[in-house]
Amino acid sequence: MSPTAATYTVTSPPNAALTPPPGAIPDFHEPYTLQTYLELECGVSIAITTAVIAARTFVKAKVVKKFLWEDFTAIIGWITYLVFLAFEWRTGVRGAGTHQWNLTTEQVQYDIRLSNYGDMSYCISIACVKLSILLLILRIFLSVNRDVFWWMTQLLVLFNTIFYTISFFIAIFGCTPRSKMWNEDIPGQCLDGKVLYVFSASFNICPDIAMLTVPIYLVWTLQTRVKRKIGISAVFATGFLACVSSVFRLVYQLKLIHTKDYSFVKVQTALWGNAEVACGILCGSLPILPLLWHHISRHSAAAGTSLAPVQNVSPGKSNGYSPSRLPKNWDEAFEEHQRRANGDWAEMNGGMRGERERDEEGGEQAIHDAVVGVGHGDAGGDGKMGRLSMRISGH
Repeated sequence: MSPTAATYTVTSPPNAALTPPPGAIPDFHEPYTLQTYLELECGVSIAITTAVIAARTFVKAKVVKKFLWEDFTAIIGWITYLVFLAFEWRTGVRGAGTHQWNLTTEQVQYDIRLSNYGDMSYCISIACVKLSILLLILRIFLSVNRDVFWWMTQLLVLFNTIFYTISFFIAIFGCTPRSKMWNEDIPGQCLDGKVLYVFSASFNICPDIAMLTVPIYLVWTLQTRVKRKIGISAVFATGFLACVSSVFRLVYQLKLIHTKDYSFVKVQTALWGNAEVACGILCGSLPILPLLWHHISRHSAAAGTSLAPVQNVSPGKSNGYSPSRLPKNWDEAFEEHQRRANGDWAEMNGGMRGERERDEEGGEQAIHDAVVGVGHGDAGGDGKMGRLSMRISGH
């Protein structure tokens, strides 16, 4: 062979981590992947949850000037949620979301390892987020009366704490040695991780439904305006999206048991897990955010700039005169005479209506005090919480 002749090294194609199904050809260069959807969801979730938590922190620090236990748990849940998203995003970069026959064994092992770290972060995050919502429900609605809903919520707090604590330690000590979680060739023993995934997703659904129905039911027992009840119910109804996410997560967890394409189905499961935690953060923070709007409106009014819509005042409205109050024909004049003749009835009816309005205003003030946490832990706190609880019970 000539000294100047070039030498070439022929590299064999990598071995696929899974035997492809009939008709499928491994593609190690540009395979179909769910990475785009994962990155999009991570970006949107980070933006929304960060904005909500930042607004909540501002309200508690600058407006209310008091942090409660549900605020601390919500912040911890958000921080660990960001860690969870970071692990999920990294697995997507390294090939997760791609069919396993398009990945090498080393790539799959790396993804399983990162997913295990993500499972630990998920347990802490979802536990703190749900605990924050339950503490908020207890403080707003059930701070005095220890009825069936109080005991139900307490059981949910206990169940939430125990269940996710056990899940967290299973994610750590599920295999002996730990490296066997992502490398099946290492001698050792492991718990059945797929069964644990399904067990976790199944037990998520029932508490989610209870956490959704309890506050909405209690809202509709309040003595306040229907419009106000609808608004508060709509805020807590964001938890319905978390329930939907839990159901779809369970569907893909069941699919994960019956498939060997772990790298693809696991990301589908993670997409719904991401949505579940994000919806929980929204559900626990939205009841507090209207205070931010009131704070901005009040400061805008003080600065001479109002955020309220401008109302046109018709000519003649000043000095208590309004042309629209004058009777336009004999029928209206007769009706006006009849109303004056029945002045006593109108006065009594107006008094009853005023009493009802004052009661509704008192109910709304009690809701406001409970949400804000005014007097919580102080001498006057029990009175305010008790006033709301009595309005729920109808006394």
